[in-house]
Amino acid sequence: MTHLDPDEIALLALGEQTSDEAETHLRDCPECAQQLVELGHAAGLGRRSASVVLEAPPAAVWERIRDELALGEAPPEAPSGAIVTALPTGRHRPPRRHRAPRRILGAVIAAFAALVLGVVGGAWWQSSQTDDAVVLARAELAAFPGWQGASGSAELEDAGGERQLVVHLDAQGGTGAYREVWLIASDASGLVGLGVLDGTEGRFTVPSDVDLAQYSLVDVSEEPLDGDPAHSGDSIVRGPLLEG
Repeated sequence: MTHLDPDEIALLALGEQTSDEAETHLRDCPECAQQLVELGHAAGLGRRSASVVLEAPPAAVWERIRDELALGEAPPEAPSGAIVTALPTGRHRPPRRHRAPRRILGAVIAAFAALVLGVVGGAWWQSSQTDDAVVLARAELAAFPGWQGASGSAELEDAGGERQLVVHLDAQGGTGAYREVWLIASDASGLVGLGVLDGTEGRFTVPSDVDLAQYSLVDVSEEPLDGDPAHSGDSIVRGPLLEG
């Protein structure tokens, strides 16, 4: 099978217009669809982090990463953060724009590389902080009608002054999709995306500016491999965070 040109995938991840042939190929090619999702998340995180003030791990963390990967220069700071958006009632596609020049691919790939380094550094830093974590709240995640048999739980921890959400999920799923973790306002007026759940358990940093008194519902959704960063509207489990 002939795959899509990497430039075209990068442009699609940025919301550029595509052809019917490309959309058909993405439905039939898991490899290209996965690349679109990864680049879409990288581009989305780059846009979301513009106004976020980040607290970087100690310099020793990056030094250990550079030594491990044999890097000659200090890696860029880890991009992270989240944005509050309205909870959608259906799929949303970004507005189409004129095609951008090929140099965009390099920018997207650079952003994705920075994201990978940030994830590595964040995971390393978080793993060193969880020994003294204190559980602040818990949530029992109940299945939605379309996901009978699914179950889950979540614990909100204080790990060295940083709030982290540990999510557990037991749910069968088909191919061609992935799971994402969200915090949702109790009145469903908005949501905060925390990241992709890889497997049955994941640990996510809760941005310091997120008010958990308002965004108190933990939600795990099933997301298609279409490059759209918005909530699909297909929630698997959901439940409120309760103290104690």
